[in-house]
Amino acid sequence: MEVEYLIRKFGKYLGGINTSKILEILTNENIKCSEIERKLLQELLGENKIINSVHTTKDNIRFLECLRIKSILEKLETEEDELTRLIIDLKLTTHTQFEISKVIKKLRFIRKRKRMLMKIFNVMNCLEILKK
Repeated sequence: MEVEYLIRKFGKYLGGINTSKILEILTNENIKCSEIERKLLQELLGENKIINSVHTTKDNIRFLECLRIKSILEKLETEEDELTRLIIDLKLTTHTQFEISKVIKKLRFIRKRKRMLMKIFNVMNCLEILKK
């Protein structure tokens, strides 16, 4: 970790800061994070599929990537719906074309990103992976 490297390298110049205590706290936090990560993976994949986060298989990693892409796509879809409603509201009210064009640019960007993620989703065969 970068912080540990900096503490070890420049610890003598930090003037009165107990660097060993900070390193101990950082390692404890890393252990806690890895335990939480392992528990979340067990909840997602089931108790039998994963034993330790270090021993994740390619299938488990693909499954998690597909879940991540799916969640991003759902988020983008909700943003797209909100922006289309906003554009309709802006057109109904007396807003300038410049203000409406800003929202339309955002909508185009979201749709472009959504198309890109859909291509990745299809290339990875995520539908088949998520059905398993």
